[in-house]
Amino acid sequence: MLINHHSESIIYGIIIFIWLPISIWVLFRKQVFSDEPLLIRPRTPNKFRFLHVIAVVAAVFLVGMLGGGFISHRSHISAAAMQPAFWLVDSSWRMMAVVMVLAFAAKACQGGIAGVGMKSGGAIGSGILIGLGAIAVTWPLVFVGDGISVVVERVLWHRIAPQNSLLKAVQHHPSPQVLALMVFSLCILAPLSEELFFRALVQSYLVQVLAKLRSRLVVPQPVAEFGARPSRVAISPADRWGGIFMSSLFFALAHGEPSAFVALFMLGLALGYVYERTGNLWTDMTMHSVFNGVSFFATLALQSRR
Repeated sequence: MLINHHSESIIYGIIIFIWLPISIWVLFRKQVFSDEPLLIRPRTPNKFRFLHVIAVVAAVFLVGMLGGGFISHRSHISAAAMQPAFWLVDSSWRMMAVVMVLAFAAKACQGGIAGVGMKSGGAIGSGILIGLGAIAVTWPLVFVGDGISVVVERVLWHRIAPQNSLLKAVQHHPSPQVLALMVFSLCILAPLSEELFFRALVQSYLVQVLAKLRSRLVVPQPVAEFGARPSRVAISPADRWGGIFMSSLFFALAHGEPSAFVALFMLGLALGYVYERTGNLWTDMTMHSVFNGVSFFATLALQSRR
């Protein structure tokens, strides 16, 4: 049995009229829209290149194509996600991305992998705690973004937003083995691989590129001088916001879910900003993992009521 409309209205009302205002208040309280926090925490210099980004994309594409071809020859494509092999391939290309980004970071970043936020010790615990708080603030904003997508689909194109791939998968009642692989991929490997790629690599690269372009145009901007390490090009908050925006756009597009584009873009903005603000990738991975996990188990719960 589906959740009745009255219960849905109560949930939506709590999110829109209570949770969302609190989130907006926290954003202003934490000076999210101010340059000062980004000036206080300078960025760790890196030497990422466009070739690094292309190499990861090419390797992931190759593994995905080879694995996808193997699976499609063994079963109909609509049932592919119900096979353990599908999720093993998914895990393979994600692990490929993780290894490659960490290898590039070890050589391209000041401080090695710690330079992209993969710090050890107390940074892990603090990153997890901050991530839990950050996703609580972010969730209603993503919810609004999802609502915008639904409205656009219905008003402009007069159609209901199509089901996302996750909902389509669980509707086929996957086996316990497949469910376990899905949870591992969505809640552990996806946050690890995607945050390393989109935030640690792509966003870091874009910020450096924008800083160099601005320096050539000689556009005066406030720069991070307080405690900043020597760098050939000073990085401004505008450079960092530009990197956040562009990496979020790529993040949303890469998921291939048009009906969820706005929500994913807003999630990407939150993840990108938190990464710039904290410099701790554990925070982003926690946010991403909780988001995926709650989305997955909520989808399972809704499906079980049908």
